[in-house]
Amino acid sequence: PSELTAGFYNTANRNGYEAVVDMFAKNSCRLILPGMDLLDEHLPNGSSPQSLLAQIKGSCRKHGVRVSGQNLSVSGVTAGFGEMKKNLLEDNGLVDLLMYQRMGADF
Repeated sequence: PSELTAGFYNTANRNGYEAVVDMFAKNSCRLILPGMDLLDEHLPNGSSPQSLLAQIKGSCRKHGVRVSGQNLSVSGVTAGFGEMKKNLLEDNGLVDLLMYQRMGADF
């Protein structure tokens, strides 16, 4: 509900984050994206953090907005390290900074 109120909603013809990323581009701002460690397979049905990150990163790439990433939580899922690495390396420098937070026992 809060995303809908703020205007962050997607339809078949609307990317809800496009306007926000465009505003960041016009003001030379960087976007900070948490959740670089999350995988779809470890979350409830209907939740897709990987798709959401891909959508937002696509908008950032289109508008030339730089991205800083963060891990989200101590999930206890070792695969999260691989997902962070993939997000850092796959976009030719789009994500050029990662703040590693909430270090847990799996570190």
